[in-house]
Amino acid sequence: SNEKIRKLSITDPLTGCYNRNYLSRQLAKEITRTQRYQTPISLVLTDIDFFKKVNDTFGHSAGDTVLVEFVNTIHRVIRKDLDWVTRYGGEEFVIVLPETAYDQACQCTERLRKKIADTPVTHDEVPISITASFGVTCLDPALITDDFSTDRLIDTADHFLYQAKENGRNRVEGSPFKPA
Repeated sequence: SNEKIRKLSITDPLTGCYNRNYLSRQLAKEITRTQRYQTPISLVLTDIDFFKKVNDTFGHSAGDTVLVEFVNTIHRVIRKDLDWVTRYGGEEFVIVLPETAYDQACQCTERLRKKIADTPVTHDEVPISITASFGVTCLDPALITDDFSTDRLIDTADHFLYQAKENGRNRVEGSPFKPA
């Protein structure tokens, strides 16, 4: 019973992935683990392109189906026992890739981008094509200081997500994390 309550408190009720509350706590733990084992960690911020248009054209129920299938697709592409996904807000999600260098993160993200673009979501027997934009960054454990803020890592991925949107959407943009 307590485990059920705990799981509800860290899970997004619609998509079943983790929620933002979980991200806040767990990402700090992942950064500590990254530093301890001296392995990189990558972070991907993704957003469904023109999601409002999906809701306006097909209805909010279809939009919900798209969100659920989007997360399901992410789960099919990322590593099951190591990587995880969080609903950051609306149609925006954070994918955490522990023990993953920048090049590996970009390869994984590109596979995901292609899978999403190539696989329409079906709602009430109507196929709905979507695309997504992605911002990728990777943290080298040597850059972690005592006052390192997980928000800086998220902000970096967010910067690249907006760069992907400005450069035409349905694309991956990124760079390894650089200290300010």
